[in-house]
Amino acid sequence: MAGPAYFLAALAVCFSMAAAVATASNTPGHNPCSFAELPIQYCKPFLQKGRHCSKPSLICCALVFDIFMVNPSCLCEAMKPSFLGVAVDPARVSLLPELCHLPTNNLHCFGTSFACCLCLFAWVT
Repeated sequence: MAGPAYFLAALAVCFSMAAAVATASNTPGHNPCSFAELPIQYCKPFLQKGRHCSKPSLICCALVFDIFMVNPSCLCEAMKPSFLGVAVDPARVSLLPELCHLPTNNLHCFGTSFACCLCLFAWVT
């Protein structure tokens, strides 16, 4: 079981992403969501249209959670086909927050409202 070590690794990623956002956010012309470019790639097997993954990986969920905690609107940006570089399945995009147990109340991506109120760290246990 990789519980505590996995949680600490995910927490470290979150803090490093927050630091990167804080450092780069003052740069003119900088995309405030560029920090999410690499982490969201771990979700590509689940989000990509035509793939047959039944659920996102644990690392995908941990990194999606980190993106959400740093800047919730960047999660929507990161799941766009133009950001991921592949065609995405809108149904899977709408399922990701629930499957990863994100504390989303009013997150709207692609005209879809993600309405779920789950325990903040339910995916860790």
